[in-house]
Amino acid sequence: MHILRPHNSNISKDYTPTVKWKIDGDMIQFNFEFQGLNSLNLNEKFTKSFLDDPKNNWGLWEFDVFEVFITRDGVNYLEVQVSPLSQNFVLSITKPRVEYEVPKVFTGETKTTALEPWCAQIIIPLSEIPGETNILTGNCFSIVGSKNREYFALNINEESDPDFHRPDLFTKFGEIS
Repeated sequence: MHILRPHNSNISKDYTPTVKWKIDGDMIQFNFEFQGLNSLNLNEKFTKSFLDDPKNNWGLWEFDVFEVFITRDGVNYLEVQVSPLSQNFVLSITKPRVEYEVPKVFTGETKTTALEPWCAQIIIPLSEIPGETNILTGNCFSIVGSKNREYFALNINEESDPDFHRPDLFTKFGEIS
């Protein structure tokens, strides 16, 4: 289990998002858990306005989400998000904030398995991860809260504003055999 660190050091230690991952056959699976979320009363940042089709969920990151950024070449990467209501969004990024597209098809899975604690699962087929190497790298994130947004990451940037689009902070998830 890996703990997602808070971007702001003033965040209480009473709640903690964690992630576990494993490469299994032709996919990688991420299991997230957020302990203490309900004690923060953050559920008001959920919304039912997003659809089952992830192509229409632009802006989901403005609400409570778990996210995985993953690559096989360290440059182009896939961004996959899931909300507490199992809504999802997928983005294929070539240049952060400059060149990206919403894939026409995403055959992976995202789902929320519980709300207390908030548990979610993201399964990504290896064939959908950009790049050609056998090494998977990336980063995992959680964003929660409505009035005061809280940002967490496996590897968080040190600047004053959170920045998830930092391949230089990606960590090794494993190797494909």
